[in-house]
Amino acid sequence: MSLSKTVNSFIKRQDLIHLAILLVIALGIGLCLIATTVVITKDGVWYIEQAGKFLSEPREVITKHPFGYTFLIFATHKLANSISGNSSLFTWIYSAQSIALLCRLLALIPLYFIGKLLVGGKRSFQAIFILIILPYPAEFVSDVLREWLHILFLASGFLF
Repeated sequence: MSLSKTVNSFIKRQDLIHLAILLVIALGIGLCLIATTVVITKDGVWYIEQAGKFLSEPREVITKHPFGYTFLIFATHKLANSISGNSSLFTWIYSAQSIALLCRLLALIPLYFIGKLLVGGKRSFQAIFILIILPYPAEFVSDVLREWLHILFLASGFLF
């Protein structure tokens, strides 16, 4: 059996519907939290500061700390800056929050399929739905923390 047939038999239409519902709900909650967040955590401020140093001191950023998350913030800020032409503090914050939200949305996909393998599609949908609406994990998006990035890579590696 070829790889494409195996993937097609594993991913069904119902899975795509489940994922679409989960991603839309997570996106809505994430955007609402980003819009209503007034202050981000100290860790989030530190990640943004490190991302800001990429142009002036890239060697220091790369050699002293894991730089993947800060590089994603930097790249997103460059994209946002090229589109809007505005490089304010809020552009940095929204860039960092959007990366955290993107990592959350992408992490839900392998988590759903891991759950599908373990307990079935319906229960996996229910479990991921509960994870989405819990306030503590959702707060990581608006606080600019890298936990969702870690979960994304951990779940993807576990699934593969």
